Amino acid sequence: EMVHFSGTSISAAMVTGAIAVELARTPSLSPLEIDRLLRNSCIEAERPGFDSISGYGALSLSRLENQNNPNYCDPALVGYHFEHSDGLNAGTLPFDVMIQNQGNTWVGNLSLHVNYLAMNKSFRIDNLAPGELRMEKLYLQGAEFDDTVEIEARLVLPSGMNDARLDNNKRKSVIKF
Repeated sequence: EMVHFSGTSISAAMVTGAIAVELARTPSLSPLEIDRLLRNSCIEAERPGFDSISGYGALSLSRLENQNNPNYCDPALVGYHFEHSDGLNAGTLPFDVMIQNQGNTWVGNLSLHVNYLAMNKSFRIDNLAPGELRMEKLYLQGAEFDDTVEIEARLVLPSGMNDARLDNNKRKSVIKF
């Protein structure tokens, strides 16, 4: 079964456990090397890049576990980022749909489909390096919605691509302003 946790209490336990596993695999790792491993195993969270809320992102145990697997493939729909949360008062409200290659292989020929406010937008995503984040900018007009917007997005992979985690290729969210 899967359980959703949030907060520093569970994150401290997860990071400590990840460090213990890495030290068990390679006891000679220095603190600097462990820091690098953990940062390289993070996935985007909150705003793109380093931020004051999520730092370097959320630790991905899948990325950490598969760090030496050259065939690990995991393109992912990370989420949405709204720079401003003014909603109705914003006039035009830009937002980004974030896609990240969370695997170790280059990926391409992906299709991103986004549905919101009765609109369907499609984008082609090519040449995404391991760890790379790509964003597609979309816009809401404050006059077109009340205080909530439903956004549904999905990544479609080319046939034959062996994605290790299909569960992170779609997202349906209700954003309340």
